Amino acid sequence: MPIFLAQGSTDNRVPPRVTEDHRARLCRAGSRVEFDRVPGVGHLSMAEDAAPAALDRIGHRSAGVRAPSECGEP
Repeated sequence: MPIFLAQGSTDNRVPPRVTEDHRARLCRAGSRVEFDRVPGVGHLSMAEDAAPAALDRIGHRSAGVRAPSECGEP
């Protein structure tokens, strides 16, 4: 299953390490994970800042483009 994660580097509610660990677990479970690390962005504005990238990914999946992955190929 393709999964898109986005994490702001200055998020003090969900520390970046938590999202990194979650990404690693998803990869081990066989998911295709794309992880967008956004420098200088905190928790409260992350959804707005990540929305354009998320919408691009949705458009690509709808067009049949294979999801990229940072997990490596099996």
